[in-house]
Amino acid sequence: MNKTFFIADTHFGENNIRRYENRPFESAEEMDALLIKNWNSVVSSDDEVYVLGDFGADKKEAEVLADLNGIKYLVKGNHDVYSNEYYSTQHFFVSVERINYTPISFDEIVQKVKEASNG
Repeated sequence: MNKTFFIADTHFGENNIRRYENRPFESAEEMDALLIKNWNSVVSSDDEVYVLGDFGADKKEAEVLADLNGIKYLVKGNHDVYSNEYYSTQHFFVSVERINYTPISFDEIVQKVKEASNG
C-alpha cells in the first residue's frame, strides 16, 4: 500500500541554514547526505511526498530530486506572519528540525495530533 509523506524546510545545499537552525552538521554536503539517506529509508518509489516549502537553493535541485525515492510534489514556501503559538495549536510542524530530518507519513501526523489533543 502506498503511503503519503510530508516534509518541509529541507534547504538542500544551503550552508547558512545549518547556522540559522543550529543543525548538527559540519557542511551542507553532510546535511544533504543524511537527509537523502533518511528520506530513502522510509519512502518507497511508489509513495507520495509533499515538500511544503524551502526544498533547496543551490540550483542543483533536479539532481537531488533524482536521488530521492517517491513521487514528489513541491510547494513553494512563503513567509508566515503569525506567531509560533498560532501554528502549534491544532497544527503539526513538518519542518525537518521537528521530524528528525526524515519524512513523516500522514498516518504518523494524525496519530501525533490525536495524542497531543488527548493531553
